[in-house]
Amino acid sequence: MSGIAGIVDFSGSPIPESLIGGMLDRMAHRGRDGTGHWVSGAVALGHCMTHSTPESLTETQPMVSQDARRVLVMDGRLDNWEELRHELGMPGANDAALVLAAFETWGEDYPSRLEGDYAIAIWDSEHQRLHTARDLFGRRPFYYSFDGTRFAFASEIGPLFTLHWIRQTLNEGMLAEWLGTDLQSFVDTFWSGIYRLKPRHQARVDRGGMVSRSSWEPDIHGTVPCRTDEEFIDYYRSMMRDIVRRQSRSHRPLAFEVSGGLDSSAVYALAHDLAIHGELLAPGMQGYTLAFPPGSRAHEVEYARAVGRHCGTTIRECEPAYRPLEWYRDVAAARHDFPGVPNGVMLFGMYEAAQADGATVIVGGYGGDEWTGQSTVGSYYADSLSGWNWVGLRRALLEDVRELGVRRTCFRVIRYGLVPMIPGSVKDVIRGFIPDGFEGQEWLSAPMRAILGRRKKLRVPRLTRAIRCSQRRLYATMHSPEPINMYEILEYYLARRSMETRTPFQSKRVVQFAFSTEDWMRHRGVRNRWLHRASMQSLLPPSVQERSGKADFNVTVQRANDEVRAVLLSQLESRRSAWLDARQFGKRARRIVDVDAVGLEAWVLWYVACCDAVVQDFNTSDRRGQP
Repeated sequence: MSGIAGIVDFSGSPIPESLIGGMLDRMAHRGRDGTGHWVSGAVALGHCMTHSTPESLTETQPMVSQDARRVLVMDGRLDNWEELRHELGMPGANDAALVLAAFETWGEDYPSRLEGDYAIAIWDSEHQRLHTARDLFGRRPFYYSFDGTRFAFASEIGPLFTLHWIRQTLNEGMLAEWLGTDLQSFVDTFWSGIYRLKPRHQARVDRGGMVSRSSWEPDIHGTVPCRTDEEFIDYYRSMMRDIVRRQSRSHRPLAFEVSGGLDSSAVYALAHDLAIHGELLAPGMQGYTLAFPPGSRAHEVEYARAVGRHCGTTIRECEPAYRPLEWYRDVAAARHDFPGVPNGVMLFGMYEAAQADGATVIVGGYGGDEWTGQSTVGSYYADSLSGWNWVGLRRALLEDVRELGVRRTCFRVIRYGLVPMIPGSVKDVIRGFIPDGFEGQEWLSAPMRAILGRRKKLRVPRLTRAIRCSQRRLYATMHSPEPINMYEILEYYLARRSMETRTPFQSKRVVQFAFSTEDWMRHRGVRNRWLHRASMQSLLPPSVQERSGKADFNVTVQRANDEVRAVLLSQLESRRSAWLDARQFGKRARRIVDVDAVGLEAWVLWYVACCDAVVQDFNTSDRRGQP
């Protein structure tokens, strides 16, 4: 996991070399394989290098074009390097060189040609412009500050605070979102004036200002060249196999998270099959899993063991990691941002084992539920009705009547076929008459509730021009801010270990496939994840193939909250009275103490504790409207 940083002063004032050096020093952990910077007058670019592919061993960044008119810094990896090398006539080129050549060939449209994880900045001296871009799901971070004259960016927030003109001023709006466990913004951070480039977006910055636009959206009219179930199965399996192959490119052995669930197990099994056939683009691979104690709701190690036996390999079992409250507070101070959640930190045992084994890349099944299985029973009726697919409707009716009977089938048609067809504006009116304690966020103080109410207007509008109902649901998933924040936290954890994660299910091809297929491919009768299960039938053991439930890792949150209650709760109630309704918050914070009973109360308590940690060292002299 590398890092990038830069400063452009559009007034023309020279940038001292010490400024870019200070930014790079602040994220030196991203530069295990060296750092470099380029300074020319009012522009300074910097790069922290950690190699993760064989080609990255030949990269030198910042990278200057042959005519010296353009300079690139990039944190990332391309997954369509083969096509780009062919289209650009650059056999053997590294990823950074391909990106620079893509910009020179296709201009500002170049991000639409890229697949992979990346954060990019290119200085164009000819037109005195900075061009930036970020990947599909924001797997690589890009933070920036722009006061109309000086534009500064970095892979972390901390380096921006090394610049004397950037003040640490609390953003009460983002604070309210985290306190209310209701994230709305893609661009805001805890600090006013410091923003994030949106995932799937690119921006052009010059003397006239900053213009941001989407670089890719799925095609709602897209189709898949399949007609029969067998063709869909072959297409899906071939697609996933090729994506895993492309993401396996590494000069070190690969590490795989193998929880024993359908997604991570499938990725591991596909990689193992590639290795058997000599197609894995890495010198080796090893699977890792968490071993929670038997009887715990998080215990699922038997499934991982079954995957290992089926593949003829051994999945290394690691103890789940726990960190004390003070550790989270230290992370919050270092990140200047939310420090994370215990059910993410629990993975540290696997990361440390993989790091000790020499891996820099850990591959996981994140996104599988969202893009290959997110549907409800009977939702295919809404797809057929909204898409005027009478053949599909008849097919579903006949199969459901045979499997479920007439009465249950009729219920499904009404509940999951007709109700979703009700316009969103009508549903909003109906919801207005239904009390909902969760939406009320009654644990917040009145001023914070008012701020959060205004922030809810930031929500992305619904997809109105859809062919099928499922596309609206997928669109909402794609534009959900919460996963992006969690990916950034995970990225930070791994960057501290000079590692990166790769997620085959979060590729552009998988997203487009989801938008191009009906829910009938994802859920049939009483069987969810139909296509995924059918495609992986020979690769996974029956116990995993037939698995319907999931482990509950929220037990880690309750364990962490026990410490919050014992050490911090009374301080939160008094110190953060401007944030909280003390009675309602205290009532929620003390309600659930059973380690296996984790609900909203657990998350409310944890999010408040983490927000307190973020602002613990906040300079009161810089506050605007102290909360």
